[in-house]
Amino acid sequence: MIDSVAVFLREQLEGYFGSQTRASSPAEHGALVVFPDGEKLDASPFRLGTVTLLLINLAEEVGAHAPDRYLNVSQGGPAFRVQPGIAISMYVLVVANFKNYGQSLLYISMTIQFFLKHRVFCRETAPKLDRRIDRLVVEMTTLSLSEQNNLWSMLRVTYRPSVVYKIKMIVFEDHAPQALPVISEVRINVEQ
Repeated sequence: MIDSVAVFLREQLEGYFGSQTRASSPAEHGALVVFPDGEKLDASPFRLGTVTLLLINLAEEVGAHAPDRYLNVSQGGPAFRVQPGIAISMYVLVVANFKNYGQSLLYISMTIQFFLKHRVFCRETAPKLDRRIDRLVVEMTTLSLSEQNNLWSMLRVTYRPSVVYKIKMIVFEDHAPQALPVISEVRINVEQ
C-alpha cells in the first residue's frame, strides 16, 4: 500500500502543477514529479528539472488499536482471532531541484499550497485512492536544523528547497483470520 500512496501523491501533485503552470503535457517533456532513480541512489537522487518525492521514514501510530485487538466477530457469525492491524504514517520529503533557484522555490510554494487545499484525501473526493485506504491525512512536518543537517548528510547532497510531510494513516490488516472454536454445550457440575 505504501507504493500506491506514493504513486497517488505523485499523480496528484503532477496534475496540480500542470494546472497551475499551464504546462504542456508531461508526455512531451517527461514527468515533472518523480521518484529517485533506484540505480543511482548513491549519487544525487534529485534529478535536475524535477520535483522528487522521497520516503524518508515510516512510523507506527500506536494509539490506533482496537480495545480487544485480537478478537473480532463477523456479522451474525462466529468470533475469530486476527493479528492486530498496524497503522503506519509515511514521512515524505518533497525536493524541488531546478537550475533557477527561484523556480525551485516556486515549486515548493506550489507544493505547500496544494497540500494546504488538500489536507485530507478520501475515496469520495479522490476516486483514484487505493480502495484499501479509507483516507489519508497530510500534515506538514518541521525538522529542526539539526535533523535537517542529519537528513541531508545522510543523503550525501547539499540542501535543496524542500518540505517534509507526514502522511497518515495507512492501515495494514491481517487478512487470514483464525476461527475460534464454537461453544456448543455448557456443562455445570454441582456436587453436594
